[in-house]
Amino acid sequence: MGDTGKAGEPKDWWEKLNDSAIWWFVPAMLMISTVLRAGFRLGSTSAYAVMAAVAVPAMLVMALMARESRNERMGRRAAVRGVFECWIRYPNALPDSLRRRWDFGTARLADGTLLFERQLGPDEPPSGRPCVFDQPVHLAHRAVPARERRGMPKAWQIVALRTDRGDIEVATSTEGLEVLGRLETPQR
Repeated sequence: MGDTGKAGEPKDWWEKLNDSAIWWFVPAMLMISTVLRAGFRLGSTSAYAVMAAVAVPAMLVMALMARESRNERMGRRAAVRGVFECWIRYPNALPDSLRRRWDFGTARLADGTLLFERQLGPDEPPSGRPCVFDQPVHLAHRAVPARERRGMPKAWQIVALRTDRGDIEVATSTEGLEVLGRLETPQR
């Protein structure tokens, strides 16, 4: 089986390199600095400065390229299959209860059903049973307040939905907003 990301979408070359290279890149740079120090008789401060001058920009470029590649893959997945990253919570739950807190995962909208799968992190596989929300209806749309943002990307927005399991709030990116935009809105 190939190296795949979430929902079977194959990872790009930069993502694969970033997944594996971070663990061996720093020790390799330490070895290079040792060779530089021994070969050129540089002081230890100079050798570590050379290592930092080479390692830090290279790691930043790799991380940025992997991030861009991942964002493109997630956008393709949202457009093709209606799968998007989101955070979900129940706004009418008791204060400080677990249901009131944001729950990270991926969601898919298909046949009048919103299927949410929890994840422990952005690159982790789904964990636990999926939550199924039948007949979601779009109620409102708003920006995420600063006090609720904690770790949430800045461009995300909140969509309020009414489902068979009660009212929920879904915070998602523009790709997720496009998918949720297909939902019907109640008639007034």
